[in-house]
Amino acid sequence: MQRVETLDYQVDALGKTVETMGKRIHCDQTLIEKLTQRFAKVGQSWPKLANRSEQLIPSRPACLMTRLISISRRLKQSLKACRHR
Repeated sequence: MQRVETLDYQVDALGKTVETMGKRIHCDQTLIEKLTQRFAKVGQSWPKLANRSEQLIPSRPACLMTRLISISRRLKQSLKACRHR
């Protein structure tokens, strides 16, 4: 009888663990979707921003491009990190 109670307790504990992991997976998937959408928006805006940077600062267009590249890299790293959890 004691063994049955122990098994019952273990089943309950595993059920809670599965539920917790399910919630974490859902949160991770939501974050991945958001990052993917943001990355897509940055990719679509890239040519426009590059043209504007040349118009605003003709002598230093690389300044804004360097910043955009940095943002892009951070987004990619975040997305990779989420996918490998």
